[in-house]
Amino acid sequence: MGAKIRKPNAVGYVLVRANDSNEYSQKHRIPRGGISDLRFTFFVQPPVREEGTLFKADIAIIDQFGNEHWLKGLEFQYT
Repeated sequence: MGAKIRKPNAVGYVLVRANDSNEYSQKHRIPRGGISDLRFTFFVQPPVREEGTLFKADIAIIDQFGNEHWLKGLEFQYT
């Protein structure tokens, strides 16, 4: 699994919450037909915003089969 930002072009990694606990890891999988919480991190270089401002982007979550699931217009605090 992975994640990417459309603009600026950046690849990140995803942590999936375990079904039976609040533990997040790259090794956990979402069962067929299931849902889970995700945490994803991107390192964008060079910075595209001033620290403390909002960063808005389209994010793709990439599943274990390589399918991209796009989330549009997500806002992040740029730190």
